[in-house]
Amino acid sequence: MILRHTVTDKNKTGTNLILGKEYLVIEITFSKDMGGLLYRIYDEQSTPGLYSHRLFDVVNSALPPNWKFETNNKEVFDLAPEPFFKFSKNSFWESYFSDDVSIKDSAKQVFEIEMQKIRSFHIGGREKEV
Repeated sequence: MILRHTVTDKNKTGTNLILGKEYLVIEITFSKDMGGLLYRIYDEQSTPGLYSHRLFDVVNSALPPNWKFETNNKEVFDLAPEPFFKFSKNSFWESYFSDDVSIKDSAKQVFEIEMQKIRSFHIGGREKEV
């Protein structure tokens, strides 16, 4: 999925985004407690952050074939690359942001592989900044 940042967040939570720029979606989450539909994108601070769907227009709604839907409970629903769901001790994102270097490195390796798959799916292997 490709999004274009079209709305500035009045709460300043979208300040790590460039208005008009297109972003690849890394994960889609729905959580009533976190404000509804959220997209995880690699922002301008090189951080895979969660952002409200209200900040974007969908440019391309296609999802890579290895994405999977999962829910941990009846409150949070995730759609993401299947390897993100294979982290057993911590969630993938807890591992990615862990202070434990070995845990973090393992998650970052999976992240880089999946980001390459997402880029290839949308860009067909061509170099393009998204």
